[in-house]
Amino acid sequence: PASIQRAAVAFEALLDQILEHPESPIDDYALTTAQDRTGLLALMQPVAREHAPVAVHERIAAIAAERPAALALRHGDEAVTFGQLDTRARALAARITADPGADDTPVAVLADRGVDYAVGVLAALYAGRPYVPLATELPDARLEYMLQASGARTLLTQPALAGRLSAGEQVHVIDAAGDALPLQPVAAALMDTPSHILFTSGSTGMPKAVAVTH
Repeated sequence: PASIQRAAVAFEALLDQILEHPESPIDDYALTTAQDRTGLLALMQPVAREHAPVAVHERIAAIAAERPAALALRHGDEAVTFGQLDTRARALAARITADPGADDTPVAVLADRGVDYAVGVLAALYAGRPYVPLATELPDARLEYMLQASGARTLLTQPALAGRLSAGEQVHVIDAAGDALPLQPVAAALMDTPSHILFTSGSTGMPKAVAVTH
């Protein structure tokens, strides 16, 4: 076999070194041939691979298509697969894009952390809009300010939270049932465009919006 032949060649090379330099310490003798060392060094060099960047929601959609039954997330006793998460988010995204006059505006998500929150965030991204996370523990006045300052004209929320903010926006309840609208195709993302809008704590004044790209 080739491995035995390589070992025999390396052993002969070692014997040649000993005969040529019998006075040398044993650590000075090479246990591999020059050809082997060149090959090993070549294998250690990093291989340049070019991968086109992929946005998070595009990756989730791809996994849902490839492995719809795989577990996507678990929160408490609730667990959803990638297929279920994708279907719910697409149904909600279809409602977002059907809103008149809200094209390309951010989508605010007011929901307790859990499956509904993930569905809301993914739906906004599927619709091609940046999302604005609104923490439910904040005072209503702070949430109202963030909603207005972000420019969001669509609000995704849960039934128990739907009445917390003014009705000036298009409000959609995040539910498990979805609706009869066709599922929304996944919007392709330009990596240098905003994926979401975060607000500073406002400890030195009013919170300030910071756009984070894909």
